[in-house]
Amino acid sequence: MRRHKEYPIPLSSMGEGMRRILNLAMAAVTVENGVLLIDEIETGLYYEVQTDMWRFILEVANELNIQVFATTHSWDCICAFQEAVDEFDDPSVSKLFRLSRKGEDIRPVEYPADELSVAVRQSIEVR
Repeated sequence: MRRHKEYPIPLSSMGEGMRRILNLAMAAVTVENGVLLIDEIETGLYYEVQTDMWRFILEVANELNIQVFATTHSWDCICAFQEAVDEFDDPSVSKLFRLSRKGEDIRPVEYPADELSVAVRQSIEVR
């Protein structure tokens, strides 16, 4: 009797999360030495796989010299990003930016890895 893992599994039989990760991987390899823009990066991903997704993004971005700009409104996604950054060889290459409106101006508020780590541990709003 042959087990199913000996056969290719159609992508259509996998969940939305797997398709999302594969799309991110394909997008990343096409922008080597460039920029990758990802809107609502957590879309379609179960919260428990988001840290692994961020680990993957950080590794690929480092290996292929890609600057990644990803948006999210998800606290779970921000926590997953922070966890992956803390584990990364050089966390200083990763930052979170929040856009803040002051009157007519929109300004970025920067959270380097060390500040983001404190913010997540203390549940300080960074979105």
